Amino acid sequence: MPVCKQCQNNFTVYPEDKEFYKRIDVPEPKTCADCSFQRRLVWRNERNFYKRKCDLTNQQIIAIYSPDKPFKVYNQKDWWGDKWSGLEFGREFDFSRPFFEQFKELMLAVPRIAIYNQNCDNSEFINHSANSKDSYMGCVVMDSENVLYSTYSWNCKDLSDCLLIHDSELCYESFYCFNGDRLFFSQNSRDCGDSYFLFDCHGCRDCFLCSNLHNQKNCISNKQYSQAEYEKRMKEMLPLTAEKIREYSVQMHKLIKENPQKALEIRKSEDSWGDYLIDCKSTYNSFNTVAAENCQDIDWGTNVKKCYRSSYFGDGELFYEANANRGNYNLKFVNLCYFSSNMEYCDLCPSCEDCFGCVGLKHKKYCIFNKQYDESNYRKIKEKIIWHMKDKGEYGEFFPPDLAPFCYNESAAQIDFPLERKEALSKGWQWLDENIAEINSDLPICTECSKNYKIIPQEKEFYEQNNLPLPNKCPNCRHLDRVKLRHSRHLVKRKCDKCQKEIIASKSLNNSEKVYCEECYKKEIY
Repeated sequence: MPVCKQCQNNFTVYPEDKEFYKRIDVPEPKTCADCSFQRRLVWRNERNFYKRKCDLTNQQIIAIYSPDKPFKVYNQKDWWGDKWSGLEFGREFDFSRPFFEQFKELMLAVPRIAIYNQNCDNSEFINHSANSKDSYMGCVVMDSENVLYSTYSWNCKDLSDCLLIHDSELCYESFYCFNGDRLFFSQNSRDCGDSYFLFDCHGCRDCFLCSNLHNQKNCISNKQYSQAEYEKRMKEMLPLTAEKIREYSVQMHKLIKENPQKALEIRKSEDSWGDYLIDCKSTYNSFNTVAAENCQDIDWGTNVKKCYRSSYFGDGELFYEANANRGNYNLKFVNLCYFSSNMEYCDLCPSCEDCFGCVGLKHKKYCIFNKQYDESNYRKIKEKIIWHMKDKGEYGEFFPPDLAPFCYNESAAQIDFPLERKEALSKGWQWLDENIAEINSDLPICTECSKNYKIIPQEKEFYEQNNLPLPNKCPNCRHLDRVKLRHSRHLVKRKCDKCQKEIIASKSLNNSEKVYCEECYKKEIY
């Protein structure tokens, strides 16, 4: 059993894994799946935005790269435009030097895009997003409108402060909900509407403070009321105030504890294990994924097949150690190469094909280190470089930590694998020392981190229209509160509290009073 070179823990390489590695012609991994994911996460800054100058126009722009970063950064319009070409920075590979040493030099030379979003209108502060409008301070806002302070929303409208919401409208402070409308302070629910403080409810309407209900209406604290009685009680409970929200949140936590919880959030999936999986088949040790087949060790995948150790990706097949890609085929060790195929060790190369060791190319083919080749020479030189990398011990893993474009504590890694400054630096990660801003008494002060924050007009209008109080925490602290609602990515063995058979469950449920296997949960609830 191999030992992870980063955390020193044992991990398993199964026979079917070896077949996959042989098929795509890569060596067996030297790190465990968690450490591999952590390494990819450092290449992803989701929520930190900075003011800096565009290195092409010298105009002030908003970017995900702080001003002290050594990269060239272009505004979105010009990065996608034709005023420059990545081929300008092409160079021959020097076989007397390590690959990653030369790749770092290329990264520093080629311009990076300020914020990665496409076809977004009036949405300057949303990152890793597409086809959305009138949205603010979000990440992965896809095909959505009027989305504020939310992360991972697909086909949604009028959301604020939400996490992992699909096909929904008018939701607030909700997590992992599908097909909802007018849903507030709710979790793990689908096909629900006009409701507050729901947990694991399906097909419910006009419900308040309920857990584990299905196809119910006019319920409060899981108790059935007539419509007249329900409306009378709701007049007493609404509108919400900050004090009432705290009170109902405590009651909701108690209600969740009193009712059984599923060991894992897996729906409509076959021969799959992990957490937050939907419509998956033969997918293992994977998380936050929809419609995956024959995959392993993946996170945040959508509509993918035959992928290993990849994250934040969709609509593709045959990915390995790939990060933040969509609409692709056969990617290995790449970052942000949307709609590309047959790519290895490339960064920020959309709509490319058959490239190796490239940065910032668009619509190119048969390139190595941003230099154009014909097909024959491309394949010869590529194989020669791979042998060179294998000889130096460089080939077969995602980019090393010192190449990451972000500091550890500004990346998504700090959410899933939190570290202190000293520990991060000892592992070779970079760290951004924060400048403490002076407190402005004219702005709200976060009750959690004691920093100022703003409430924009669009946000204030949302609260007024829905009779909600102004938040007393800053957007970042509110986001962290929602993240804590997720199950831990770490899975453990335990016994079903109903039938006592051994099951796999999220480690974060260890202190829960009732955790049931899937069969017992269905018998209890349905």
